[in-house]
Amino acid sequence: EGQNIDSPLVSKAITSAQKKVENRNFEIRKHLLEYDNVMNDQRSYIYGRRNDFIARENIEKNIKETVDELIEGKFEELEIPKTGISSEQAHMVSVWLSEIVGDSKQIGSGEDGLSRDELHEKILGVIGEKLDEKTEELGEEIMPQVEQFLALQSIDMRWKEHLYEMDGLRESVGYQAYAQKDPLIEYKFQSFNLFQELINNINTDIMKRLFKIHIAPKVESKKIWKINRVQHQEYGQFETGTSQARREGGAPRQSGAPQPAARTQVVSGEKVGRNAPCPCGSGKKYKYCCG
Repeated sequence: EGQNIDSPLVSKAITSAQKKVENRNFEIRKHLLEYDNVMNDQRSYIYGRRNDFIARENIEKNIKETVDELIEGKFEELEIPKTGISSEQAHMVSVWLSEIVGDSKQIGSGEDGLSRDELHEKILGVIGEKLDEKTEELGEEIMPQVEQFLALQSIDMRWKEHLYEMDGLRESVGYQAYAQKDPLIEYKFQSFNLFQELINNINTDIMKRLFKIHIAPKVESKKIWKINRVQHQEYGQFETGTSQARREGGAPRQSGAPQPAARTQVVSGEKVGRNAPCPCGSGKKYKYCCG
């Protein structure tokens, strides 16, 4: 005890064990960093987009980008080809567009062979026309404020929901190792799908809510008559002289009813105790009556 171990074998074994522990800890930190990088990329995109709406330098451009992403996302979901779009596929797009703008719209109905770019331009024309109508309804000054408010509200709400989903994915993706799959690769793949769904939900919320906003008509308030005094006719028979005189602003009226006599205190030579009966004859203790 208290002596240094100078054996080369022991020193070599300790050094080797220490390197293995440090390498293992490094791999753990590196693995965690790769998970965090996935969330960091998504966070950078969302925060950048949110800052664009906060700056409000070019809201019209931001809304146009939102519309473009919304259309392309729906094309990917419906598997719309680049060329040779059938009338059935165009009808599905028309139904979706009617839900967005809140009005029945037919895009490319009865037309076969439309290209993806042509259908995209047709949808942009319809949405642009509805945006012009909404701007005329709300006013050029109010419209950017409404767009900014709806965009920030949708981004914040959907981003919080996405964070909860990503936490659940992070906790459950480790079970992919039992299926001989790399949890990190599965995490990146599934998080990408969730992020695409997030962007689509944000864009859909912004446009749907924007087209549903209307200015409420101005309602004139009716005049309300204020009644200061209301007295029933039969109430006068119960009115006393004092209350009637106060109401009329005069002196109290003397009624024919006898007034109760004032109580007088009886003083005697002998001192009365506080708990003794009162000499006035009230039946109460002296301290509660004349004391």
